[in-house]
Amino acid sequence: APRPSAIKSEAADAPAAPTTSMSSSRSELEDFATKQGIPNFIFDPLELAEQEFFDEPNDATIGFIRQAELKHGRVAMAGFVGFLVHQQ
Repeated sequence: APRPSAIKSEAADAPAAPTTSMSSSRSELEDFATKQGIPNFIFDPLELAEQEFFDEPNDATIGFIRQAELKHGRVAMAGFVGFLVHQQ
């Protein structure tokens, strides 16, 4: 069995996981992408990340956009699976 001190040092060396809160600034998103080795390019042609929706601050707007993108991606994947099922 590994020693507890070895486990702690491995955990300290692991990259930081993204925060679970859905509010983050654009600079935090760019920093996180850079740390993950993703090119520092956020596709936002309408500059929605700079807007404020529903009289909320910009961090809440970014969180709303992230949640909407996840939801729409899941619906699209489920729709594609449904398409495949009906084609057989």
